Amino acid sequence: LLQAGEVAGAGRLASELGASLRGGGASPDLPLFNVMLQSLLRSGRASEASTLLSASGSSRLRPSARTLHTLLHSFVSAGELPAAVEVFNSFCGGGGAPSAASFNLLIGAFARRGERLNAESLARQMASSGAAPDSYTLNALLRASAATGQPRRALALYRLLHRSHGVAPDSATFSLLAWALAPVGDGPRAALLAREWVENGGAGAGGAGPA
Repeated sequence: LLQAGEVAGAGRLASELGASLRGGGASPDLPLFNVMLQSLLRSGRASEASTLLSASGSSRLRPSARTLHTLLHSFVSAGELPAAVEVFNSFCGGGGAPSAASFNLLIGAFARRGERLNAESLARQMASSGAAPDSYTLNALLRASAATGQPRRALALYRLLHRSHGVAPDSATFSLLAWALAPVGDGPRAALLAREWVENGGAGAGGAGPA
């Protein structure tokens, strides 16, 4: 019913089930738990979804990677990055494996806030978890370096992710690199790197963005 119902009706039903769960009168299985979370989020009840998630406590109920991403997207879109990070850390602490898109969603959010160290820390966690960084990851890190006045760090990140991790840059990568290097008069290096990329047969590639 939750999956088939219209958004408002499904949201109300999920809300009622969530209240029953908190009162000890319902014990959903894992698939139903995830559908409840999805229904609440689709109907704009992010705060209730968060409450439902907290109510699961130490039980076996955990959001799926897909539901996690929807939760993170909802919190980040609402400007509630700390809440998103809390949910993300809880998911990882429970043995969950976030998707590359979920990592990128948070890395991008940190980058937009100029929190370079947090963005880089999450990128390291991403690589160690087995979720491969991509052009979206690279561009977000370059944006954070440029915004915080760290030109050399931007160049080092480009070399690390492109040359060591095999991340393919895209057209935005070199624009961001030029922006980062401009304050030290090294902007033209970005054009040289772009030319080198093209001459070596490179082509634009997308990444696992936060959509």
